[in-house]
Amino acid sequence: MFAIQNFYYRGNLLKDNTSVDFQGGYQNKSFGAGGFYSPRFPDQYEETDVWFGSIKLSTGTSIKVTPLVYWRRKKDHFLLIRSNPDFYENYHLTDIYGSQLNISFGNKYLTSSLGFDIRSENILSNNIGYDRPDPIPVRGTDSAFYTKQYGRNNFAYFQEHTLNLRKFKLTIGAMINLNTGFKGKPAVFPGLDMSYTLLPGVNIYSSINRALHLPTFTDLFYKDPVNQGNINLDPNRMMAYEGGIKYLKNITTFNVAGFFNSGHDIIDWLWSYTSNRYSPVNLANYKAWGITSSFTIGFMEYSTPGCWLNSISVNYLFLDIKKSLPDSVSKYYNLRQKISLGINHKITKEIVLSWNISFQDRYGESIGYKQEEGKYFSVPYKPVWLIDGAVKWNLRFLQFYTEVSNILNNRFIDAGSALQPGRWFKLGLVVRP
Repeated sequence: MFAIQNFYYRGNLLKDNTSVDFQGGYQNKSFGAGGFYSPRFPDQYEETDVWFGSIKLSTGTSIKVTPLVYWRRKKDHFLLIRSNPDFYENYHLTDIYGSQLNISFGNKYLTSSLGFDIRSENILSNNIGYDRPDPIPVRGTDSAFYTKQYGRNNFAYFQEHTLNLRKFKLTIGAMINLNTGFKGKPAVFPGLDMSYTLLPGVNIYSSINRALHLPTFTDLFYKDPVNQGNINLDPNRMMAYEGGIKYLKNITTFNVAGFFNSGHDIIDWLWSYTSNRYSPVNLANYKAWGITSSFTIGFMEYSTPGCWLNSISVNYLFLDIKKSLPDSVSKYYNLRQKISLGINHKITKEIVLSWNISFQDRYGESIGYKQEEGKYFSVPYKPVWLIDGAVKWNLRFLQFYTEVSNILNNRFIDAGSALQPGRWFKLGLVVRP
């Protein structure tokens, strides 16, 4: 069971060449976490509250200046055994806030942009971070305290230049990044994107980018009976190469691309039968290549009144991964291939049906647990077919809908060791002004 409440507002003020965008919202979620963190404890539960807001100003014509400030707070309460909170529970309170400044200028042949990004990430917790000298009471509870804390700041400078010569387009950029959580010299991350128009609607493109991924607070500190963080993790760095061809004309869109990623110190959570825990490590080497493609036909704008089809889409992904510790059981990096078919069609003018049929296959194994024996065991991933369907009934200002997920009622394990739900239904009502 789960419950979700959302409140969101976005507004815009516009005068001459100046606009102000502002947004804010709140979300409350409570849900069973299944066996996501461990198959040993199938009755996990989590509650989250999220507040967020931002203000963005945009002004100027030949030189456009766009400053932005933002803030996001998340409160998290997790129970490893829902019926027994005293066995193990977590309280986290995270605050992320920052500001950005983007300045852009140019002409029809050459455009440039540069800017700064400053972000602060902070957490209060009873599990994550370093010990606090003065515990802070958790609001809404009688005896829980935030006993740990951690924070880090990130500073980035970036610039980008785009050359546009009719059929040829070249973008070159770079980012200089410094994070207080990882001492050392600022790191430079360059990127290059190119595209060329072969024929009307047909483009070939390629890109080379160097990327950075910082360990999360969970990666560094988290600890429970079946998971152990690693404070000694390094950020991972990856080079990404991609090239492909796109076709977009009339009602048809087609894209096919090949990619290759090579990195070191890639963070992965691996299972140990010695400690019976997942723990993150830096993989010395990681290489992956693959193919992705998509094909879509949209009939709505060009169809005759009697045509019942709105759109058809097909997507395919193939991924081949080579990494250190190949025999270890990983929570991530295990998708081998996935193909999906989407169909959207009408029954009447007001009633629309959509279908999604997919097949996915994964590398490796997940971890299972025999409750009666108290032992862990490996479970090879199995290929799975999934069918989802939805019906929408549109009236003047109302939309009634129903969705059925996993119509075939297949029980399977996705990434990690979480058993996915079988067939489930959802009903809803949307009111439009």
